[in-house]
Amino acid sequence: MMNYNTTKAYAQLAAESDETEPFRRRLVASINANPARRDALAAAHARIRDTPQRSKDSDVLGFLALFVIVRPTGDERKGSWDFQHQQRFYFSLSANDQYGHAEPLTLSTRGGEG
Repeated sequence: MMNYNTTKAYAQLAAESDETEPFRRRLVASINANPARRDALAAAHARIRDTPQRSKDSDVLGFLALFVIVRPTGDERKGSWDFQHQQRFYFSLSANDQYGHAEPLTLSTRGGEG
């Protein structure tokens, strides 16, 4: 069992080794300072999900603020959604190929719009 100091040291080490954290923090602050309504997100991104819809489409494997890593139902690939905190909407779904290049990721139609 980790004690407080071990947990704090681990969190500090993780933050120091994550060179994307400052960038992600700025994006999170920007998105959550002016959260978009669903219709505005839909105008900018083809696929929008709320939490129940996202739960039908995919299983969450992990998250790192601004992004949630998922495995779509019936698909072996991993993908990531961007998300805003309040009101929680997921948008801009993409997958990464073996070289780290983003590509569209197809969802099953079980959860609604594609």
